Amino acid sequence: YGQRQQISAQRDELAAQAEALKDAGRRKDVLLLEINHRIKNLFSVTAGLISLSAQSSSSVKELAADLRSRLHALARAHDLTLPDLGNNDGTEAKTTVVTLMEAILAPHEHEEASRIAISGSDAPLSGNALTSLALLLHELATNAAKYGALASTSGQLTIEIATVGELLHVNWDERGSTPSAEAVACEGFGTILEKAVLKSMGGTISRDWQSDGLSLSLRLPLANLAT
Repeated sequence: YGQRQQISAQRDELAAQAEALKDAGRRKDVLLLEINHRIKNLFSVTAGLISLSAQSSSSVKELAADLRSRLHALARAHDLTLPDLGNNDGTEAKTTVVTLMEAILAPHEHEEASRIAISGSDAPLSGNALTSLALLLHELATNAAKYGALASTSGQLTIEIATVGELLHVNWDERGSTPSAEAVACEGFGTILEKAVLKSMGGTISRDWQSDGLSLSLRLPLANLAT
């Protein structure tokens, strides 16, 4: 009787191990499908970025630099949501709007003194919304670095985030620089990207150019931040 119990226990253990292997195989298949989806999406986005960068570049060197910076911004954003390969369930890392902003703006910070302040609420972010918002934030940061607050050592960028009803409110405020005609004109090119992003996310954006900087208001439906 004791031997039969031992054999039965071993059989149950083997069955459990076999089921665990099946589960691991299914998780691997899901992970491969997700990676395949991301790769296809990145190829599509990259093709769009090449066309977009070409429209605003006047030389091959400028095109290469502009495209490289955009792709780096996407890479930083997607690093936040790559599955943890050491985690058996292959789930995505948790990502939020603030975390993405910090990743995009990090290259514009100085160790000596911070000139970027982010405060307020936060919201989860994933899926296609991550890619779209990463591109939009990168454009805003690039414009600020070229013409706005981040182009001056004395400039200050303040970002306040709030959730109001079903909307995420992002108030982007640049101070310490005098907007030039070139800065205002660059909004024309930015509109190309903005329209695509805002259409996909159902959001709105408005700018208020002032004598000492720029106040920008971005509104995004919370429900569209994880789609």
